Amino acid sequence: MSFKNLGLARRQFDAWDAGLRRGHEAAHPQTAGGAAMPQHRWTIALAILTLAALPVLLLFPVVPVAGLRDFYPAFHVAAELAAIITAVLIFNVGHYGMAEERPVANYILACTFLAVALLDLLHTLSYSGMPNFVTTNTPHKAIVLWLGARYIEAVGLVAWLLWPDRLAVRPARSVVLAIALAWVAVMGVVGVVTPEVLPATFVAGSGLTAVKIALEWGVMGLLAVAIVAAVAVRQRHANWRTIVTILMLMVGSELCFTLYVQPDDATNAIGHVYKLAAFYLLYRIAVVQAIHRPVRALAAARIGLVEREAHLRQILDGAPEGVIGVDSDGVIRFLNPMVVTLFGYAPTEIVGQPVEMLVPERMRALHSARRERYRQYPWPRPMGMLNQLIGRRADGSEFPVEVSLQPATDPGGLDVAFVRDVTDKRRQEEELRWRANYDELTGLPNRRLLNDRLGHALAGSRRSRNYGALLFLDLDNFKNLNDTRGHYVGDRLLTETAHRIQANVRGGDSVARLGGDEFVVILEDLSLDLQEAAVQARLVGEKIRESLNLPFLLDGGEFHCAASLGVAMFRSDEESVESLLKHADLAMYKAKGAGRNTLRFFDPTMQVTLDERSALEADLRLAIEARQLHLQFQPQVDRDCRFIGAEALLRWTHPQRGMVPPDDFIPLAEETGLILPIGHWVMMAACEQIAAWSENPATRALRLAVNVSARQFRQPDFVADVRHVLARTGADPARLKIELTESMVLDDIGDTFEKMHTLKALGIGFSLDDFGTGNSSLSYLTRLPLDQLKIDRSFVLNLPDNRNDAIIAQTIITMARSLGLDVIAEGVETEAQREFLDCHDCTAYQGYLFSRPLLPADFNALLMKFRAAAAI
Repeated sequence: MSFKNLGLARRQFDAWDAGLRRGHEAAHPQTAGGAAMPQHRWTIALAILTLAALPVLLLFPVVPVAGLRDFYPAFHVAAELAAIITAVLIFNVGHYGMAEERPVANYILACTFLAVALLDLLHTLSYSGMPNFVTTNTPHKAIVLWLGARYIEAVGLVAWLLWPDRLAVRPARSVVLAIALAWVAVMGVVGVVTPEVLPATFVAGSGLTAVKIALEWGVMGLLAVAIVAAVAVRQRHANWRTIVTILMLMVGSELCFTLYVQPDDATNAIGHVYKLAAFYLLYRIAVVQAIHRPVRALAAARIGLVEREAHLRQILDGAPEGVIGVDSDGVIRFLNPMVVTLFGYAPTEIVGQPVEMLVPERMRALHSARRERYRQYPWPRPMGMLNQLIGRRADGSEFPVEVSLQPATDPGGLDVAFVRDVTDKRRQEEELRWRANYDELTGLPNRRLLNDRLGHALAGSRRSRNYGALLFLDLDNFKNLNDTRGHYVGDRLLTETAHRIQANVRGGDSVARLGGDEFVVILEDLSLDLQEAAVQARLVGEKIRESLNLPFLLDGGEFHCAASLGVAMFRSDEESVESLLKHADLAMYKAKGAGRNTLRFFDPTMQVTLDERSALEADLRLAIEARQLHLQFQPQVDRDCRFIGAEALLRWTHPQRGMVPPDDFIPLAEETGLILPIGHWVMMAACEQIAAWSENPATRALRLAVNVSARQFRQPDFVADVRHVLARTGADPARLKIELTESMVLDDIGDTFEKMHTLKALGIGFSLDDFGTGNSSLSYLTRLPLDQLKIDRSFVLNLPDNRNDAIIAQTIITMARSLGLDVIAEGVETEAQREFLDCHDCTAYQGYLFSRPLLPADFNALLMKFRAAAAI
């Protein structure tokens, strides 16, 4: 039986079991978890009567009853003995009961009422009219013992109600019992032997003292706390209404004991009645929690167990796998109907027979040995070890089966085998395995199997020292066929191409389809000589190319196809599969560039370029962390050669390469995505420089221009990132100018507008860089929140001699002025260039005529020099 189906059966059974429990609890609510003691009407009536009696007792504290004093001692003994017996029963139930809910809290209640019973017994023996107990019996002596019982009773009830259900450390039962008995011992010694050490609680002829009344009100205060606790934590106590009734009765009882003048007054008798009623109700709760509920739950569990067993049998009979019980001797003792279906035997033909009868005769000895070994060392997992075996049907036919064993839980138990016919599963696995390694359209190995075979070919060439070759083939005009004739015809062409390639290679060579119209051929065991091996590879490649040049008859029409082939030679496993595929792919693209329908070999100089690029990329990834990147600042000046700002230019100083030209590493950063962390660093460094300049009166008015790459600007969080940088550095947004190119602006005009307007609202300025080199459009210039146009250096280089450049420069300046934009020319290197631009109203300049890009310290020094010259 498979784990998957076992898990499904288990989930079905658990769902049924949960439904069964819910149904049983609905039918027997008194046995459900948390079931409450029935709320009898007389308990509620008794609570109302208690409340109604309290005002009467307050208004008429002494109620004389004729002849009460004659039988009051007997009444007192009887009432107290009844209460003592009830308290002992509460202890007995709590101590020996079966309650599993709140065991610590329930044991606290039990020990509390053991102490109450003992102290009430001492109180009864010490009551006036009883024979002297150790010392002379007096009302004061009896009252001390009474108060000792009432205080531990009130504290115990509060602890019972509020005790947490779960605590990391639980007190031992002996500790709880010891605390209760210690209280009894202390109060017993003080109350029985030396009651006179305590303040007087009763004065003959005057009645109760203020001390006694105050102590009784203290008990009532604790009981009030218990009432509030019972309501607050009512979710823990299903019988919380009855508990509140009990506590109200106790409050009424204690109130009575603050009102009597003589110990045998009627209020005293009423207080004992309330106390006895409260004890009785509390005993009922204890019995329900400790005995009734567990017994009823046990009975319900027994009923549920029988029902579950019947339903389990029903599930077993309906299980889709065969279930067989085998004893220690390997004899079948029970089975389910699916075993009959799987093996074709009648139940009477199987039960009592060795389990080996269900496997082919040639495998029985091995099966028996395996079973004995499993019996001695059962697999520790619940379902045992999964084995795939062969089963034998009654008609002698064989079929694959999957068997999982569950070992016996006791020495005389049965091992249970779950058996499943896996014929369809085996077939599906084979199909999946084929699909995982072969192209479904052509039947050729796919990339996964190709990588495996190419790895073996590399290892084989190392052992034999013979060269091998990898041919990478791409159809030249396959897309045209797909677009014009449809994918069905395109698939037919790919299938026919695979057949032609296979027809032109040796039997031991491998042909694979990478995907689309790309195919790969692995040629192994070529010559030991590289030149001769290359000739052999070329011959095979040319045969393939020529065969593909022949017309294809597809869907009633003739189609001509050609292919470009790249060849990479190999003779060791030092080269990786990925690099070899890359070499052949590069050679194929070289063939494409040579006019298609041709074959080219991989040139090692290609790899040199690739290696250099990879090394540069690796170094660039470390440049930020290694602090190799830095900013230089090229001044921007006005007509009077006064500094108005600067452009931040990124530079990279490598410890071995030296100064790496920006044209080398910035395009690489764009291609690899490294421009994003680099661009963030540039923005952060530029804003830090703006913040530093703001501290100096000579530089605080300068604006710093920062170039932003297209990839960085298109990031969804670009605006948020700029905000974060400004907030972190404290830079003034008005001093920051972002330079964008025309191609960036036109790439996604809607997104550009939104981001530029958002940043413009912060005070950031914008300059359109390299203006005139792209697809300039007056319509977007009028809509964008630009501050400046920047004349590209290509138009400045040949000024003033080149007439076309002069016209373009004049046009840009005139257009910027008409749109209300500033204009700056970059790449100004000669005085003639500056004069020409100045004559045509250009207002700002940047270039080597004024300064090369400088480090911050050199920039500041040059600024001071210019300011000093201007002052002269």
